[in-house]
Amino acid sequence: MADLIGKLFRRPPELFWLTMVAALLAAFGLYQYRAWQEDSAEGPNLPSDVELVMHDLTATRSAEGALQWRLTARQASQAMHEDRTQLEAVHMLLMNQQGQEIVITADSGTLLPHGDAMSVRSNVEILLPDATRLRTDTLAYDAAAALITSSDPVTIEAGKLSTTGIGMQIELKKRRVTLQDRVRAVAQP
Repeated sequence: MADLIGKLFRRPPELFWLTMVAALLAAFGLYQYRAWQEDSAEGPNLPSDVELVMHDLTATRSAEGALQWRLTARQASQAMHEDRTQLEAVHMLLMNQQGQEIVITADSGTLLPHGDAMSVRSNVEILLPDATRLRTDTLAYDAAAALITSSDPVTIEAGKLSTTGIGMQIELKKRRVTLQDRVRAVAQP
């Protein structure tokens, strides 16, 4: 071994430096090739049953030229065996009969085909046209019935009035909010 090292250092220094530079260039080239392979991959590995994934989705539904709703989501995925779309970071704008905006936001949700129904969950918030805020864990929206429902605890904040209850129903056509059980209201002076 000592003889080999001795022979290596007795060779001309140019050969030693040329070998070192070639080795560094080869290592750098291999590193760049691996990085290029990772960048050119098709994207993240998806579950085998997911057929379609969309990022920064915006979908709208109109009737007779008037906007009924506009849905945005950070990500939407469609599984092959399901007839529904899973959503992440949901923001939905609904138009009521008077053309006023109702905004629903949530961490995740599910949209049925044709936008006839949607359910959302986790950090659900509804902002009504009069600045009333409703918070709950889950809710369902039925477009055909013009109805928003939840069976979870609900908190409503309207100006200086704070109301809590279990279960709610919002009738969009009648502009009526109903809490169903254990209702408690507190008015601040």
